[in-house]
Amino acid sequence: FNNAGVAHLIERVRGARYEEAEAEIGLRNSAGFDGTYNKTLCELSLMVMAEASGDQEMAWEHDFSPFFDRLDPAVTARRAAERSVSLLGAAPLSTRKCPALLDPQVAASLLGVMASSFLGDQVVRGKSVLSNRVGQKVYAETVHLVDDGRRPQGFSTAPFDGEGMPTRETPLAT
Repeated sequence: FNNAGVAHLIERVRGARYEEAEAEIGLRNSAGFDGTYNKTLCELSLMVMAEASGDQEMAWEHDFSPFFDRLDPAVTARRAAERSVSLLGAAPLSTRKCPALLDPQVAASLLGVMASSFLGDQVVRGKSVLSNRVGQKVYAETVHLVDDGRRPQGFSTAPFDGEGMPTRETPLAT
């Protein structure tokens, strides 16, 4: 760690993991689509425990990329350390209504809960909370969600989607 103010508060590393996978993805459907592509994924994660004045807090951080050389273990370690140290001395807030800036992990978790609402088959079959809202504004003006299966470093980058359609940039909420 380069930040000595954080490093001395790290009591222990609770877990560290590196995984990599290579896969060939294939899809064939009744509409005549037949396609394959190759994919790689490298992922690392780290869980650390910080301690100060008898208070202990754990936090984890991870990073992933289709390419090993795009991962930086030192950055992942620094983020895990900073996250665990930032939780030391935390206390609950009173109930209130106020603006909030979400941590990227919190935002990703929230989107994970909402993800099935955007699936086309769920909308068409009336199983999405958005089924009766097609074409309507459902999120605040400041919320912009985009599904783009063509991002060069994206987790789900692919030449086609689960139905065999070419991937493209699709606004989900703008």
